[in-house]
Amino acid sequence: MSEPKSDVPKAPAVAAAIAILRHLASQSTPVGLTAISRAVGLSPSSCLNILRTLAADAFVFFDPDTKDYTLGLGSIALARRALDPAGAMDIARSDLRRMALEHEVTSSLWRLAPNERLVLVGFEESLATTRVHLTIGQRLPQYLGAMGRCIAAYSNIEGAEFIPHYEALRWHRDPGLTAYRAQAAEVRARGWAIDIDNFMQGVTTLAAPVLDRAGNVRFCVTSTTFSGQNDDAGLNRIGTETARLSHVLSTLLFGAEI
Repeated sequence: MSEPKSDVPKAPAVAAAIAILRHLASQSTPVGLTAISRAVGLSPSSCLNILRTLAADAFVFFDPDTKDYTLGLGSIALARRALDPAGAMDIARSDLRRMALEHEVTSSLWRLAPNERLVLVGFEESLATTRVHLTIGQRLPQYLGAMGRCIAAYSNIEGAEFIPHYEALRWHRDPGLTAYRAQAAEVRARGWAIDIDNFMQGVTTLAAPVLDRAGNVRFCVTSTTFSGQNDDAGLNRIGTETARLSHVLSTLLFGAEI
């Protein structure tokens, strides 16, 4: 007997519900039943039953006046947990806010996901008129920028084995493999890395790794500012403070001894 095709859903109702949620998430305005059923390929009656179930658990919102649907607030809790299973942002938020305000940086927390991507869990901004803004959920290759140097410092990939990973990166200004490796080695000595104009022109990012008890990077704390905004002494202060928070998170989240 042949195996079932992998693209055939085993639970059609679940697949239909997911399609409805994705469609609503892609819309900037409320949508009616007919438009939704047509977009996801369901009969209006089947679509209505699923929408009612989703609305009962607040995954969609139904406006009884307009008879339209929008994505509901129930999806927020799931999205937050998917981005941050360990609840690290709840622990780090107050310290990130303090760093952002004291140093006029954008302080953020990134999680190393299984697909070799860094995912932005959350961030805090300064009150400066001009500041670096990020988007929660955005992803970056794990070896890129200041965070990449942190991950490379604790990676088991060495020598020629690392070269294909590095060559796949896209920089504004490539630091060069030799310099990159030297900068990654500094992370273990001082606890943080810095990227000045390599990843993005005019932007400086300082990053520090959050380690588990086995010494694996699980998160990165970053402080991002505009290049030239701080002198060397100021950057050292920000880097040291970024590393301090990463040490606190390593201990609180994973019991790591840094």
